[in-house]
Amino acid sequence: MFAAKLVAVLLGVAPAPQAPARDGRVRLVRVPDGGIQPQALVDSNGDVELLFFRGKPGGGSLFVAKSSDGARNFSAARPVNGATSCAIATGTVRSARFVLGRGDSLHVVWMGGDGAQPRAPHDATPLLYSRLLDGAQEFEPPRNLITEATGLDGGFDVAADGRGAVAVVWHAPPAGGGDESSRRIWLARSSDDGATFAAERAIDPERHGVCPCCGMRAAFVRVADRGDLSLCILYRCALRGTNRDMHELLVAAPAPKAGGDEKVRSLDLDAWPANGCVMSTAALTNRPARFDRAGAPGQMLAAWETRGQIYARDLAGDLAADATRASRRGPKLAAPGLREDRKHPRLAVNNRGEWLLAWTEGTGWQKGGALAWQLFGADGHPREGAGGRVDGVPVWSFGEPVALSDGNFVILY
Repeated sequence: MFAAKLVAVLLGVAPAPQAPARDGRVRLVRVPDGGIQPQALVDSNGDVELLFFRGKPGGGSLFVAKSSDGARNFSAARPVNGATSCAIATGTVRSARFVLGRGDSLHVVWMGGDGAQPRAPHDATPLLYSRLLDGAQEFEPPRNLITEATGLDGGFDVAADGRGAVAVVWHAPPAGGGDESSRRIWLARSSDDGATFAAERAIDPERHGVCPCCGMRAAFVRVADRGDLSLCILYRCALRGTNRDMHELLVAAPAPKAGGDEKVRSLDLDAWPANGCVMSTAALTNRPARFDRAGAPGQMLAAWETRGQIYARDLAGDLAADATRASRRGPKLAAPGLREDRKHPRLAVNNRGEWLLAWTEGTGWQKGGALAWQLFGADGHPREGAGGRVDGVPVWSFGEPVALSDGNFVILY
C-alpha cells in the first residue's frame, strides 16, 4: 500500500480516499483534497473527469481532476477559475456545473462569489463560463454570459451536444426586476464550441414563474423520430406563490433564425403545493445510445425532490410526438424507505441500462448529513441488497454517482 501511494505521488497523482463498499456494485470515494460539490463525467476514453469546489463557501475555487483507474487515483487538479473569478458554494443549489463537448472539451459554468470578476451589467452577480479545449493546458479566462437577465440566485446549467453546440440556461427576472412569479428561463446558445454565445433569450412559454433559489438541469436529447437533438430542461415553478411544481421544457433544435422564436413544449412533471422556496435540486441524464430503438425517441432519466422524498422517471414518453398524453409517461418511482429529509438527487446510468440513484438525508442550511443510494435495473426495479446509507456528507455538498466502463459504479462525496 505504501509503495502504491509513493508511485502515485511521484506521478503527480493523488490517491482518492476510499470509503468501505456497501455492496459489490457500488464503491464510495471521498472527493480529493477535501473538496465538496463533486460533478463527474466519463470521457470517450473511459476516464473520469471530476469537478469540485474548495475554499470559502462565499467565494472559493473550482478544480478539475482526472482519473484513469476508476476514481482510485486522480491527477493533480487543474484550476478552473482565475484569482478574481471566484465561485460560490453557499446553499448547495449554487454549485458549479460542467459538461463534455466535442472532442472531450470541458465547459464549466458557475455563479460568481463575493467580488467575482467580470461582473454582469449593473454590477450584478455574473454567470461565469470557461472551457478547456482538447490539447489545451489551462482553462480559458472566464467570461460573464449575462447580457440583460440579471438576478441569478442559484438555478443554471450547461449542456453540449458533441457537435459544437453549447447551451447555457439560468433563471432570473426580466430586465427591470420582479418577484418570483415573473422569473423566466433564459437560454444562451453557442454553435462554435463555446467560442461565442448569442445573447440570452427567455424561452418558457407559459410563464409559471420560477422558484428563485432552486436549481435546474439541462441536457440534449433526441426527440421523436428526428435525428436532431433538442434541449431538455428541468426547473421548479413558482405559480401564484403556492405551487412549486417540477416542470420540464423541451426546446427544439436547431436554433431559430435571428428574430425568431424558440419552439418549446412545456410539461408538468410533479406537483408540490408550497408557499416558499424549497431550495431543491434535480438530476437529468441520458441513457446509453444502444438503448434507443431505431425510430424511437432518446431515453432520458430525471430525478427530483417532492415533500422531502426523492422520485425518478424515465422521460422517454415525454419525448414522443404525442407526449402530452399522460398514458405515454413512465411510472414515477420513489427512493426506497420512508423519510422526509431527502434532498439533492443525482443519477448515473451504466452500459447495461442499470441506473444508480443517490441523494442526501438530513442536510440543510450550514448542515451536513448522510449519503444514501439505490441501484435500479434497466426495468426500473430496485436491485435487492444494492442500496445503502453512510454518514459524512460535508456542509453544502452531496454525492455524485458515476458509471464505470466495467458496469460498476462509484459515488464521490
